[in-house]
Amino acid sequence: MSVQMNESMLLVGETGTGKTTIVQELAKVCGKKLHVFNMNQNTDSADLLGGFKSVDLKYLLTPIYRLFLEVFRALLNGEAPNNAKFLGLMQQCFEQNQVKEFVQCLKHGLKSIKRAKGCDAEFRPKVTLLEGQTADLDKRAKKLVSGGGFIF
Repeated sequence: MSVQMNESMLLVGETGTGKTTIVQELAKVCGKKLHVFNMNQNTDSADLLGGFKSVDLKYLLTPIYRLFLEVFRALLNGEAPNNAKFLGLMQQCFEQNQVKEFVQCLKHGLKSIKRAKGCDAEFRPKVTLLEGQTADLDKRAKKLVSGGGFIF
């Protein structure tokens, strides 16, 4: 009757009594796509609808930092004294979650990367990605500094 009336239905019962199986069979007979969500007494509305979760800054900084290091070291000699000093400063900003300073390092490093001899078709997509990620990170950093609170 629920299918005929196009109404929702809640099936309740002990584990292993065939609730999921009967609905799977009904969906197959009706030619409908079925999404199964197994729930229990601990299921929360956020499990179905989603929600906000605060993110550690390292979660945001790590992928862009790794990509930057890959490109920087490939195009510029990371062992050169000035470059080693720069990379050390950048690592310090990364480790101490100094987002504003980290973004400044990214911008400075991107300028050097763009001027590098080998910045050709092979690295161009990565440089473009780095530029976009840096701009996004810069916006987020400004929000944090201006009291925007947390990153979700």
